[in-house]
Amino acid sequence: MIKQNLQIFEMLDSLELECDGLSRVISSLLSSAGVSHRLFIGSVTTIGNKGMCPHLWIEVDDYVIDYRLRMWLGHDPSIPHGVFKKSEFSHITYSGSVRDSYGDRDLVAQIFCSMAGIKYEDIAFKLKESLQGAV
Repeated sequence: MIKQNLQIFEMLDSLELECDGLSRVISSLLSSAGVSHRLFIGSVTTIGNKGMCPHLWIEVDDYVIDYRLRMWLGHDPSIPHGVFKKSEFSHITYSGSVRDSYGDRDLVAQIFCSMAGIKYEDIAFKLKESLQGAV
């Protein structure tokens, strides 16, 4: 998976959702595009024992998709945000269990997007299109 393809989710950062809601939207969009991914629930801690539990995030290949950790741990560049590899933030530990991903066109995910004026289908289409261009 190419990181640039996953950065389409930047536009969802403006959704007023916490980690569970945003992870639901992103998981559903990835399912819509046929992208294999893992949805996690668990905890995230820093070397200084600052942490968040429970927390939800998504992993696609070697990448983590997490747009909500800074909501709780502060808007500091040392706290990961967006699409990144865990190795880029060795002072952060993600620990959790895989849970069921959300399916293609999850109704709640669509409602979350609609409430913010974001068109779920447009993002799903752009994601599929970017993936086809990467092949």
